[in-house]
Amino acid sequence: MRFRTAFIGAAVVATSFGMAAIVVPADASTHVGAFIVRCGFDHSAPDDPIVHPNRAFASHVHSFFGLRGVTSNPKSLLGASTRCGALGDHSSYWAPALLVNGKPVVPDELRAYYFGTGLSQRPPAHFRVVAGNAMSLKQQSMTVAYWGCGSGSKLSKVTYVPQCKSSEDLTLHVKFPDCWDGKIPADGNFTRDVASDGQTHGDGKCPKGFPHHLIALTMAISWPVHPKPSSVSLTSMGQNSAHADYASEWAPGFLESLDQRCIAKGKDCKVVGG
Repeated sequence: MRFRTAFIGAAVVATSFGMAAIVVPADASTHVGAFIVRCGFDHSAPDDPIVHPNRAFASHVHSFFGLRGVTSNPKSLLGASTRCGALGDHSSYWAPALLVNGKPVVPDELRAYYFGTGLSQRPPAHFRVVAGNAMSLKQQSMTVAYWGCGSGSKLSKVTYVPQCKSSEDLTLHVKFPDCWDGKIPADGNFTRDVASDGQTHGDGKCPKGFPHHLIALTMAISWPVHPKPSSVSLTSMGQNSAHADYASEWAPGFLESLDQRCIAKGKDCKVVGG
């Protein structure tokens, strides 16, 4: 299989057959770099364009962020306007809707945290992936999902739904797999072809069989509520079924620029694009 250089954050020496050989630029950093994209809530719908493409109303209800008007048709992910502050981010982000006493809560926003080092690669084109376990009945590892009460709180990272103060938003973080086996799935769903390096900031070691270390994504969703924990559930399988979906689409050169300016140089660029 051939690999195109557009897939890769470092320089590449392509070979005709087999894996491409990665050559790390001299100025590439092994320190963690980062940037954040803030995206507004668009709508909620019982759709999942990755798990159930072209099948409306086939899923539990998800809250969609970023790209406007996403439906069950994957083609609708391309070319639409965005609610993200970084206008070059045409990606769509979605997660199960939050319920309090059985009633849906409108989210505040989503923050997409991107992490990596000079060794991290940009994802392949039209990268589609699901993170977390929508069927889990027990607490998941905090390297996959965790709850919190906003940044700076004593309860900013816990495995259970916390009791937040009236001044704090309830938050949910979901970390996406960041190691890729190099295969391009026919159905466009990369979930079976990725694994996690086990570290929140994407600076761990990829498992055997997944040689491509991708820029790591953690999605953080906030809701302007502070309910009793026992009243909270997700539309999937309760409090422990945290998961999220990511459909990666970027304006030409936009992700490459952020990678070179922030990730590859080990620089924390904070929020980009407002």
